[in-house]
Amino acid sequence: MTTDNQIQTIETAVFSLMEDLEQLAPHPDQPHYRGPLFVQIDSAYKPAADYEGMGGLLGAESVLGAAFTSAVSNTLGAWAGRIDWSNTLDTASEYLHSRCAPRTAFNLCANAQPRMVAYLRDLPRRMGIERLLAHYMALLANLKYQHRYAAPALIAA
Repeated sequence: MTTDNQIQTIETAVFSLMEDLEQLAPHPDQPHYRGPLFVQIDSAYKPAADYEGMGGLLGAESVLGAAFTSAVSNTLGAWAGRIDWSNTLDTASEYLHSRCAPRTAFNLCANAQPRMVAYLRDLPRRMGIERLLAHYMALLANLKYQHRYAAPALIAA
């Protein structure tokens, strides 16, 4: 089986799994979203780019850190060096976490909401489908990566 045929077979399986996933009850917090909840389809299984490695991150951090520090000191003057950035960022982080806290809570006791009951009933099947989906997406990303960077075949004269 050629790589193109393998890719097409896996894509067919992924589309079939996505159709199965659409038939399940959605999460009550996202009633209009019927896609995968536990796996990231787009980028979770792609090979890392050059800038995502340790060397790329260190290089980007050193360049951007110096540029940011220079811009802040030019803008704010000499007292910018006396700001406690650690506490400032910690405060901002706590504010964002408290602001973005989940707004709805579901009671899982006897008086549970019907949407949550339907979601929990379908949860084992959803987990199985999403596990297979993650497996196929990893295979697909690997095949596409190998297909893109495959060495050209030598032509015999």
